Amino acid sequence: MPSLSHTFLRISAENMSRSILNTKQDNIPALRNWLDLSASALTLPRGVQSEMVEMDQYPAEWFTPKKCRTDRVILFLHGGGFSVGSLITHRALAAKVAQQAECKSLIINYRKSPEHPFPAAQEDALHAYRFLLSEGFDSSQIALCGDSAGGGLCMTLLLKLKELGIAMPAAAVLFSPWVDLTFSGESADQNQPRDPIVKVDHLRDWADSYANGLPLDHPMISPLFGDLSDLPPILIQASDAEVLTDDAVRLGRNLARAHSPSHLQLYPGLLHVWQLFWRYTPEANEALEHAGTFVRKKMDHAQGQTPTPQPPTSADNRDNDEGETPSDFRIAV
Repeated sequence: MPSLSHTFLRISAENMSRSILNTKQDNIPALRNWLDLSASALTLPRGVQSEMVEMDQYPAEWFTPKKCRTDRVILFLHGGGFSVGSLITHRALAAKVAQQAECKSLIINYRKSPEHPFPAAQEDALHAYRFLLSEGFDSSQIALCGDSAGGGLCMTLLLKLKELGIAMPAAAVLFSPWVDLTFSGESADQNQPRDPIVKVDHLRDWADSYANGLPLDHPMISPLFGDLSDLPPILIQASDAEVLTDDAVRLGRNLARAHSPSHLQLYPGLLHVWQLFWRYTPEANEALEHAGTFVRKKMDHAQGQTPTPQPPTSADNRDNDEGETPSDFRIAV
């Protein structure tokens, strides 16, 4: 059962959706500005230093926790339907993930639709990954993390790395990933009435705009339909009460069929990307603690180290260690 603080958060999200989001959803510049302003309350965790950096075509920001392995890094790709979201909206989450994983993180403000449709965002993600390699980070000490559309972008980046023969990262963590822009999952209809964040009717237009004329089921648009073999370990966290529930579930199953290691944590009754609100809800902190542990263990394993034993969490958040079977796919609720 969701916590009291999460219940208040849901009520706030429902009120904002009715009073503000619906009036700005078709005005993307206004929605971007409103989301940036609203995110001002999402401050960085204590003990994390930040540094802005200008990439070739977009700004980015480094986060370095006080307790940190500086030879390890998470590339964070933010959500927002490929049209909204920014460093401002997601910097606190990117910093918290780094703190939990005890490594650095880099969040990029990739180019967005409709001004910059596909393949701009994927090109920027690939550029950022190559940048990390050029900075001396070994691929075995890089992890990807993304939420919603950013989670889908993580998946298409993995497909692109495989296509180009570039060394894969140690792991990926996906929060409520949007990996099917056709909305063919049953949860797109079933959970729409109780999901105050994801509005399918608006996102259909955003999906068409982002796809730039490609079919929506093209693997580089909707990675759910791609060849998911030979990918690194992937942790997927989602709620059973969101529009994108079936994106997460089907992605895990398709990864298992492709013999790529995956683990899905399906939490009951939570908001889409509740991890953003780690400062306010225990469910977010629990999820991020497990995400950090997952990243550390996979980087340890990739480096040939013995992972530090971790106590189990209350949500049955088990995941596979070095001896995992690639086709092992389990849902923790």
